[in-house]
Amino acid sequence: HKLTFTAGTGIYGQPPAVEDLSPVFGNPNLASSSAVHVSAGGSYKIRGTLTLDVVGFYKRLYDLTERSGLSSPPVGQSLLQSGIGRVYGGQVLLRQELAKGFFGWLTYSLSRSERKDRSDTDWRLFDYDQTHVLAVLASYEITHGFQAGARFRYTSGPPRTPIIGAYQNASTGLYEPMYGEHNSMRLPAFYSFDVRLEQAFVYRLLKFNVFADVQNVTNRKNPEEIIYSPDLSQHDYITGLPVLAIVGARMEF
Repeated sequence: HKLTFTAGTGIYGQPPAVEDLSPVFGNPNLASSSAVHVSAGGSYKIRGTLTLDVVGFYKRLYDLTERSGLSSPPVGQSLLQSGIGRVYGGQVLLRQELAKGFFGWLTYSLSRSERKDRSDTDWRLFDYDQTHVLAVLASYEITHGFQAGARFRYTSGPPRTPIIGAYQNASTGLYEPMYGEHNSMRLPAFYSFDVRLEQAFVYRLLKFNVFADVQNVTNRKNPEEIIYSPDLSQHDYITGLPVLAIVGARMEF
């Protein structure tokens, strides 16, 4: 069949994190949170080895754990379960199956994940929300047993809460932050370009694979977290790994 459709739904539960059950810093009476997932999509075979998949999804989350809004909550009630959440978006996948030594795929996701801590608060982004996720991969067998491949990845930076000011604590001498709107800024986007070379050969009953991976070829300094100066007036980023080369071998009987 050239065109097929799929749909699915499910109800899921997740127990609270162990640390959230602390009678001092959490709530020992927390129950499981739950979620309803719905997805629907289709697959179209453009030609024999080339397929396009499209899917949309929606999730509704209930009984999420959040910090009590009281400045001095009762003992054992520092955390409550009045939060709700929603996640929605779609994904496109263009996949080329192995043909004449070449295979590859391109996938792109567009999504948004939000939560509301209490009925009197606005929707805000989840801490790990990623609006855009793009990945492209391709591999080609240049000669018998010798393959070359490349991969490109891009994702939106995760949300963060900005520091919009600071004041000096007279007792400690340290600077205390003044925060802006929760998760109203993002870290810069992540991207990485990787390449791989692999040689396979057979000796008697043994199969050998020798490979070399070079990750982050462009030496992109991908920000992973924000760090601030002692007076909180300036900031910089903790960055990920630079160019990383890996050479290895694998033997199979």
